[in-house]
Amino acid sequence: MIWMIQQISIYILCYLFICLLIGSILFLIWKILCKKIEEKGFVRLNYGLLKIVILFFLIPFPIVILRTVLWDGITFLVNDRIGNFAICMVGIWGIGFGISIWKSKRKERVFLDICQSGKTCREWISKQALELMEKFEIHNSVSVEYNPFVQTPMVYGIRNPKVLLPTEEYTTDQLKIILLHELTHIKHKDIFWKLLCRMILLIYWFYPLKRQIFKAVNEWSEVYCDFSVINETGSKKGYFKTIYDIMIHQFQFQEYICAGIGECNLERRILIAKNINRMNTDKWIIGFILSMCFILFGGISVVTAMESMQLGYRILDRNTSEGII
Repeated sequence: MIWMIQQISIYILCYLFICLLIGSILFLIWKILCKKIEEKGFVRLNYGLLKIVILFFLIPFPIVILRTVLWDGITFLVNDRIGNFAICMVGIWGIGFGISIWKSKRKERVFLDICQSGKTCREWISKQALELMEKFEIHNSVSVEYNPFVQTPMVYGIRNPKVLLPTEEYTTDQLKIILLHELTHIKHKDIFWKLLCRMILLIYWFYPLKRQIFKAVNEWSEVYCDFSVINETGSKKGYFKTIYDIMIHQFQFQEYICAGIGECNLERRILIAKNINRMNTDKWIIGFILSMCFILFGGISVVTAMESMQLGYRILDRNTSEGII
C-alpha cells in the first residue's frame, strides 16, 4: 500500500515538474515570437500557438513518452527516500490545490448566482440571435437574457451558453455587433479554453506567471473575435466605434469562465487590428517561418527537458540508493 502511494506521488510530482517546465519554456518562446507575429497581422496563428502552450501545461505528453517510448528502466522507479520525499511534496501541493479549488468554487458560486438572475430578452432579439446562429452554424442551445447585474455584454457556459445583456437600450446596429461578437466567442470555443486556463491557475497555484497566461488568453480570444467579426461586417471603423460606445463600464469578471465585449484594452485591440488586412505573399512566408521557429525551438525544448529529467532521476536514484542525499 505504501509503495503504491509512493509510486503515485512520484508520477504526480514528475507531472507537475515536467509539464510546468515545458509549458513555461513554450510560453516564453511564444512571448518572444508573439510580437513579430502580431506585427504581421497573423491573429489566428498567434492564438493557435497559445492554445498549444496551454495543452502542454495540462496534458502529460512527456510523462507518457518517458514511460513508454523513451523508458530507461529507472525513471519513476521507487526507493524509500524518493518515495517519501514525493509524498511530502505532493501533500504540500495537495493542500494548496485544495485551498485554490475552495476559493475558486466560492467565487464561482457568486458569479453563477449573478448570471442566473437574468430574464428573457425581447422576442425580436432572440430571433435575430437565432438567425446569426444558423449563419455561423452554431449548434449549441444559446439563450439571450437581460441581466441587471451585468455592466457589459458577455457570454458564459460551455454546453448551454448564455448571452447576457445589460438592461440598457441598444440600437439595432449595436445589438447586431454585440450578438455577432458574443456568438463568435461561442463558435471559437473560447469559454472552453478559459476553463483550461482556470485549471492551470488551480493546478499551478504556486506559479508566479499563471495570471500572465490567463491574461494572454483573454487578450487573444478578444482579438481573434474582433478579427472574425470585422471580416463579417467589413468595417473596422464601424465595429470599433460600436464597441467604444458600449464600453462605458469596465468588464467586472476578468478571471471567470466567461467572455465579455469589454474584456481587454480597446486601444491595443485597435492597434492589432490595423495589421490584419496588410497581407501579401512575403508576410505569409514570414508567418510560416515563425511557425516553424516555434515548432523547432519548442520541439528541442521538449526533448531536452525530457532527457534532462531522465538524467536527473537516474542520478537521484543512484545517490539515494547508495545513502547519499
